[in-house]
Amino acid sequence: MSQGRGGALRPGFRKVLAQRLFELEQATRDDATQLYNLQERAAFERGYRAAVQDVLVLVGAGLAGAAFLTVCLSPALYQKVREKVRPWVVRQVELGRPWVIWIQRFRHPLLDRVHLLAANSCGIIFYITALPFLFWAGELQLARQLTSFMATCIYVGNAVKDAISAPRPDWKKGVRLVSDGASDGSSTDDMEYGLPSTHTINTVCMWLYIFYFYASSTSYGDGISVYWNTWRSPALQMMFCVILTWCTFIMYGRLYLGMHSPIDVAVGFGISMVLLHVYAAVDDFIDAWMTATTAFVPAYQSAFAVVLCWTYPQGLQRTPSYNYAVYFTGVCLGVVTGVWRCPHHHSVAAADAIKAVRGPLASTGFVLFVGRRFLVGLVLVLALRAASKEILKLLVPRVFQILGIPCSDHEAKQKEGKDPVGYNVLTPTRLLNYAVVGWTVVEPCFDVFEWLRI
Repeated sequence: MSQGRGGALRPGFRKVLAQRLFELEQATRDDATQLYNLQERAAFERGYRAAVQDVLVLVGAGLAGAAFLTVCLSPALYQKVREKVRPWVVRQVELGRPWVIWIQRFRHPLLDRVHLLAANSCGIIFYITALPFLFWAGELQLARQLTSFMATCIYVGNAVKDAISAPRPDWKKGVRLVSDGASDGSSTDDMEYGLPSTHTINTVCMWLYIFYFYASSTSYGDGISVYWNTWRSPALQMMFCVILTWCTFIMYGRLYLGMHSPIDVAVGFGISMVLLHVYAAVDDFIDAWMTATTAFVPAYQSAFAVVLCWTYPQGLQRTPSYNYAVYFTGVCLGVVTGVWRCPHHHSVAAADAIKAVRGPLASTGFVLFVGRRFLVGLVLVLALRAASKEILKLLVPRVFQILGIPCSDHEAKQKEGKDPVGYNVLTPTRLLNYAVVGWTVVEPCFDVFEWLRI
């Protein structure tokens, strides 16, 4: 990766080793009498083994992703998985019902509000709001990597939901659904499937990755070993404990609200651990891809976004899960395209300049700086999102018509009691609409900030 790109913001342990090895090689060429000592040889060997591990992880992650998409693409495959797994999950949901009922014995109106508020902090709207905040605050690399990581988490979690199509706790058998719109706390409105808990996946992945990012930037290791080195820093220990407490609170809240069974939360936690371990090993490579300047980047990302929308598994009934996956796939596409178009806004120098102007995190200058940017940026994002939505509503059906591809609004047809025709015109509309949102965050907003000098 070339210098001056965003990926150089956080030199991990392996990068430091590689840099040291390069310096040693240069010194050896300049002075033939200088030899590697035992410590330097050991560093070289560790760096070599780490490089081999990186290659193996990349290959493994690629194969795992290809296998996952292959299963999602073929109804014959994921339906067989559903036939084998779903009956077992249904039994586990039934066995977990007494635990949910027991937890709900301690309900209180104040706890209801607290858990509902906490649940809203794990939704799609929260992530689409929080990630622009990181971009505009100058945490460019973290924002890029969280965008790609959360897009992965949201897609995988919701795809597994629909592939398995497992029910939520039975709200007719003692479990009470706590929601904003239910005065008595009960409801039979099952909008999404249960297993896995995507709130668990998203919360654990997001906050533990943020911890990993900052812990590794302080030279406490690289890769997943960061979590075992937190004992070296009391501040990291405290941060880690706070994050674990928050994640546990969210997982408990899913049971308290009656939204999930213990098996849903347990599987969600397991999936989050797998995703976190894999992504922590390849995050630098993904960031190098996102900051590359070759024209192949937006072309590939566009094709990949279409493939993701196409291979998504179909549940037993229509749920909002697919829309959530499309939203964040579009956001990631827009961010990658915007970073590719304006690398000068997302370089190391640009990040350093923003941090120099904003000041420390706990300062009044930081609050005023980010507050101004957030207000201006939010208005611009909402305006372009609304405008692009209306334009795409007119443009996308015309494009399908010109290409001779049958299409219709599947949701409107369903409400009218009619059979949908051809492809769902809403899918490309939503994908491109949220791609505009992601692109606006990383390009037009930065141009406006530069023009307004904020």
